[in-house]
Amino acid sequence: GRPVTPQTPFMIGSLTKSFTALAIMQLVEAGQNELDSPAQTYLPWFRVADPQASSQITVRHLLNQTSGLPQAAGLREQTAHDQSDDALERSVRRLADVALARAPGVAYEYSNVNYSVLGMVVQAVSGQSYEGYVQEHILDSLEMRHSFTSQSLAIDDGMANGHITWFGFRLPKTVPFNRGNLPNGYLICSAE
Repeated sequence: GRPVTPQTPFMIGSLTKSFTALAIMQLVEAGQNELDSPAQTYLPWFRVADPQASSQITVRHLLNQTSGLPQAAGLREQTAHDQSDDALERSVRRLADVALARAPGVAYEYSNVNYSVLGMVVQAVSGQSYEGYVQEHILDSLEMRHSFTSQSLAIDDGMANGHITWFGFRLPKTVPFNRGNLPNGYLICSAE
């Protein structure tokens, strides 16, 4: 019932990954992170089912979706609705039982959890929460006044409701906010 304007916030889905990549590259430019360093350099506790492979997954592999993490692992995490302050870390820690689809660096396979791990790298390297880093160093720096890392703040700013079609009728549907997967698909931004 509300008109959409250039200022209307929408959940931007996987476009969030470009913001996570930007955060990683800002930290690389600042000398705080290296693309070819293993993720364990920044997250010593990071694990997948194979301990040797765990030590071989680099930041670059995660960025390029060549870590070997399977698409199914990312889909599994989409069902989590953890809103706690440590939701992102818990999401990444749940990868400890995930078998890789292939060795790191061998081939591309899109998996949302690559960007969850990168979000944890942003937290570890910057000393800020992922939300805090993105808000301060990207959204605020670019004066993106109708863009948010928090669903409640976006709702207060008039976030658009999603809709589904059911027997020919459009019905409002709000996508559950998934704080544990924020770095891979839950930023909320306006077209402006």
